[in-house]
Amino acid sequence: MGLNRTACFRWILALAVAFWPIGFLADHEPFRPERARLVDYRGGRYLFRTNQPTNSSTFLYDDLLSVFRSLTLNSSGVPPIPLGKEVYIVDICLLNVATESPDIQIEKEFFIRNPSKGRFVNYPILGSLIPPGWYPSVIRSVLAKYLDRWSYDKLPSFIQTIFHLMTSDNISAPADATVVILIHCEAGTDRTGEVSGSYMQAHLGLSYSEALDIDNHIQKREIAPMSRNGLQWFCYYMQTMDSGRDCD
Repeated sequence: MGLNRTACFRWILALAVAFWPIGFLADHEPFRPERARLVDYRGGRYLFRTNQPTNSSTFLYDDLLSVFRSLTLNSSGVPPIPLGKEVYIVDICLLNVATESPDIQIEKEFFIRNPSKGRFVNYPILGSLIPPGWYPSVIRSVLAKYLDRWSYDKLPSFIQTIFHLMTSDNISAPADATVVILIHCEAGTDRTGEVSGSYMQAHLGLSYSEALDIDNHIQKREIAPMSRNGLQWFCYYMQTMDSGRDCD
């Protein structure tokens, strides 16, 4: 069966610390509403991205709802996609337990205490140390085709899981609640950008360069190299099914 994700994480984290300045070792950041985006809407469900939605003691559920509602307003102030009074959040946290466990614990405990408001999912994302461009095209194509087998993030499966959450009827939310899928990391830029950018390539028809451009404008900086590499590897995975896709 090989190494599990926990063991793989430890090895990759050790290599990353040794060889690369990476964003996922950042300190806790306060919630920054200006980094929130509505990524997708389908079948009455929303997909949002934000940065870390906690303070020092709790998950900022009410603050998030306020931001979500503002993001669904058009220029005239009319909500074209109404967000219901009751909101059930599937909170997909991309943080890692090795360096960010206090924030993870705050989120986890909130949903244990408030199960009607949502549920917590921890799926650590690391990105990729090696850019796809380092490999000859033939080797890169093979690696991209089997991305799920060797990469820690396993983006092809993970993006499909997120899409399934957007379209499945199997979420145990209250009958009158609007379901929101939330993806976030600490800064809401790097790991979140890798995942949301991959989703936009797979399900919203964006190119790699278009997805990367969105990620690079969440803050006044480009996303971290490992996250950009992960996003580009996903593009090459998509290219194995669409030879006309541009991943440069």
